[in-house]
Amino acid sequence: MAIINDNYVIKGASGKIGKDHVFRNYRKTGKTAITKSPRPSRFKASKKQASRRNKFSEAVKYAQDVIKDPARAKSFKIKKHQSVYGAAIAAFMADKRTLSTILKDPKYNIKELPTDLKIRRQQKAIVYARKTGSISNAEYQRLAKVSKPTATRDLTDLVKRKILKSSGTAGAGAYYTIIGSAKK
Repeated sequence: MAIINDNYVIKGASGKIGKDHVFRNYRKTGKTAITKSPRPSRFKASKKQASRRNKFSEAVKYAQDVIKDPARAKSFKIKKHQSVYGAAIAAFMADKRTLSTILKDPKYNIKELPTDLKIRRQQKAIVYARKTGSISNAEYQRLAKVSKPTATRDLTDLVKRKILKSSGTAGAGAYYTIIGSAKK
């Protein structure tokens, strides 16, 4: 790491240059440091670390959704020197449930769901699967008014998020159920 004091070209610079170097500006001291870009760890994350990272990425999506809705943003109690974004992330991280378990909870108000769920289309699929026990690709196409490829992508996304599970069959007989529901 190199610290630069009075270079007018890069004074106050911050951010990456290419893939090799990072500039960081220290406002208190007025100095700029140049370092090599951090390398990704060569160690595989543990299950606990991976789940924590996933929960944090869900928290970021949730916070971004909260910021877009002024009514929800006002509902957060903000501490001194804290933003709504930070308060939303803190609230989501403090909740022991993950987004997947929140979505599967029948008592959860569907209108409070994060809108990143491709957006209201996937919410409709979750509500429909809760009511009927399962949803097929054809039912999702009619419900969400989307094409077959879009329906497949949306339902596959819900399977990847561990909200829905596939019946295991492919083609016309395939259906999806909420994970943890009674229908097999």
